[in-house]
Amino acid sequence: MKKYDIGIIVTLLCLSGFGLVSISGASGHGIEQKVASKCSSCHTTNRICQSLNDKDADGWRTTVLRMEAKGLVLSETGRKEIVDYLAGDRTSKAGLCGK
Repeated sequence: MKKYDIGIIVTLLCLSGFGLVSISGASGHGIEQKVASKCSSCHTTNRICQSLNDKDADGWRTTVLRMEAKGLVLSETGRKEIVDYLAGDRTSKAGLCGK
């Protein structure tokens, strides 16, 4: 393989969170870390925190599906857990949003 090809592969793996990280079974602080690592590879968590009051579960599902179309790698279970977390009570996101 050329160095160029390896660089692309490494970049894609990093952007996808290695594509092997399972969010299944994550709770509390663990899901915050998963959301932060998956989402902050492209933008800051501040962007997520600003949208917490604006989106319900359907809105977050649409957003997550759009991010998957842009290269985010999630299992079906991982997608559901992220959507459930983001659509849940804002006060439970103190670790993610720093409030």
